[in-house]
Amino acid sequence: MTPGREPVVAVVGSGWETVADVLLAHAEGHPPAWLCAELHARWPGATLVLVVSDERLYCRYRDGTRSTLGRTAGGTWTTDEAGMIARHLYRQWTMTRRR
Repeated sequence: MTPGREPVVAVVGSGWETVADVLLAHAEGHPPAWLCAELHARWPGATLVLVVSDERLYCRYRDGTRSTLGRTAGGTWTTDEAGMIARHLYRQWTMTRRR
C-alpha cells in the first residue's frame, strides 16, 4: 500500500479477490477461524481477512495475527460496517509495520 491510497476491499465471490488487500466473507455455517485461514491460503496476497459471524467480526492478518470484534449494540454486522472497520484495521496494521 502506498501512503494515502485506500485498500482494495473485496467481498468473497465478487471476482475481485485476486487484487484485494482485504477480503470480507460471511461465515455461513463455517467456523470463522477456519474460514479466515482457508481464505488466506486461497488468496495469500490479502493482508487482512474479515469474516462476519453472528454478532462478531473475526480478523486474521497475513502474518497470522488474529482478533475478534464484538458488537455492543446487538444485531449483525452489515457488509458496509465490516468494510469500514476493515479499512481502519488495514491502515492501522500498515502503520505499525513501517516502524
